[in-house]
Amino acid sequence: MSCPCCGYTGSGFIATSNGKRITYQSKCPDCDSRSRHRGLSVVLENQLKNQNLDLLFFAPEFVLIKFLEAKKEKLNVKTTDYYSYDVDFPEEDIQELSFSDNSFDYVLCNHVIEHVPQDNLAFKELSRILKIGGKAIITIPGDYHLNEIVEFKKTDSNGHFRHYGLDVIKKMELYFNKVETFDMGAIANPKFGVRKNDLAFICYKF
Repeated sequence: MSCPCCGYTGSGFIATSNGKRITYQSKCPDCDSRSRHRGLSVVLENQLKNQNLDLLFFAPEFVLIKFLEAKKEKLNVKTTDYYSYDVDFPEEDIQELSFSDNSFDYVLCNHVIEHVPQDNLAFKELSRILKIGGKAIITIPGDYHLNEIVEFKKTDSNGHFRHYGLDVIKKMELYFNKVETFDMGAIANPKFGVRKNDLAFICYKF
């Protein structure tokens, strides 16, 4: 197995468990990346072609920050989070951002939307702060062999407000001009250990 985030090569990844199931070939023993990180590294490599552009990263994770720093030296990465203070823009609510319209060329939002009470407001705000011609790169956990989104009366044990199905694309299309869907498990090299049907959404603003 091989990790595109840190360059690790070995016999396999470490299995993990969340109390409900065991996930085999999950955690990189070197950088701690999971399937979604390794899949996103492939998507980002393909999508971030231009240099000297501004990217806003919501709820940044160390493994992806290191990947962006190593692969895109001239990409201007800024970070934001609602709870953490070790970011460029702390206390930003993705449902009501303080940034001006058309502020960023890219936004990267990895496993955040499921934690947001009003996801429609989050999509609206992501579109608003994107520059014309920009892209929002979004991943959200879900069962994408199903169509319907299941809303919860209260958050689950992971702090999720809902469980996503393919209907999320219709929501995104209300705020973006075009939405492309990539199965990261299908486009990644099998040795990266990326799960099938783990989706990334590329949302365009024209």
